[in-house]
Amino acid sequence: MERKGKFLSGQFGGWSNVSFNLTQMNEIANLTGHVPCLLGCNYANGHQNAIPPQNLINYACNQYLKDHWNKHGLVTVELHIPNPASVNGGDIKNRANLTFTDVLKPETETGQRWRSYIDIVAEGLDDLQQSNVTVLFRPLHEMNGAWFWWGQQVSFLIIS
Repeated sequence: MERKGKFLSGQFGGWSNVSFNLTQMNEIANLTGHVPCLLGCNYANGHQNAIPPQNLINYACNQYLKDHWNKHGLVTVELHIPNPASVNGGDIKNRANLTFTDVLKPETETGQRWRSYIDIVAEGLDDLQQSNVTVLFRPLHEMNGAWFWWGQQVSFLIIS
């Protein structure tokens, strides 16, 4: 079966509460007459530092994702989540300061910080769920490489 002219396009809107905006999305719509089907937002900006590091995780972009969904668009959320071993966040590319198994141990500072990060992410996803928005959720993406603290780990990480 041949399908002509059938494709989806998408646009990454940026990091929530840091750089998220619809400027490029609107430019694409103005140039093509079509709004990209997929709108993406990143809840976590682990490239930066903050005290407390939980401030690096934010879901303020949800209002735009809900609007896009209500206009029959698709939405995606990803995480460049801060290294939970770092007391001021950031360190997204630093694997040296992390004992990865500590992430799964709630009695460690790393494990407690990780759970606090995931709690904020869960609040954001719950907000979308309460509005009946279906989300393509992409946590810890690009795991095949060693460029982020979570990549190429031998331990299995459970997000729940």
